[in-house]
Amino acid sequence: RREDPRLLTGQARYTDDFTLPGMAHMAAVRSPYAHARIKGISTKKAAGMNGVLGVFTGKDMRDAGFGGIPCAWVVPGSDTKTPAYPPIAIEVVRYSGNAVAIVVATDRYLARDAAEAVEVDYAPLPVVTDAEKATAKGQPQLHAEAPENQCFHWKVSGGDVEADRPQCVDVGARR
Repeated sequence: RREDPRLLTGQARYTDDFTLPGMAHMAAVRSPYAHARIKGISTKKAAGMNGVLGVFTGKDMRDAGFGGIPCAWVVPGSDTKTPAYPPIAIEVVRYSGNAVAIVVATDRYLARDAAEAVEVDYAPLPVVTDAEKATAKGQPQLHAEAPENQCFHWKVSGGDVEADRPQCVDVGARR
């Protein structure tokens, strides 16, 4: 590949390597819980820090008109359910590391410090870590729109698999 020499020798430039006039930096506040209700978020301390340009929650993003992120390929012939996926969790976090707020500041270190100043009150919810068990009746639901944690069920069939299987030919040993 043509790009490999510059990548392997440290000559490549990545997004993090660029500094532009008036550039701002963002840090995300992420949930330590795999499943939890967000009881409250206090951004006041972070927003008051010198150099912080803004602190935004999922509710702020929704109220400003930001829609969800498209996250599904609709499988033909299925009843695919595509629950809303906001860029920042609004009421419930659904995976560990789910963003619950973002901080925008004049430099990356201030953004990280301000993110640590955001206070989030969580109410942990039950979790299931086995994908097969998560689809059983009575398990904790991630989305009401996808009962039994199943976004689609799709069966594919047709044709004669055995007749279409490639035949192996033994060519013998070569010396």
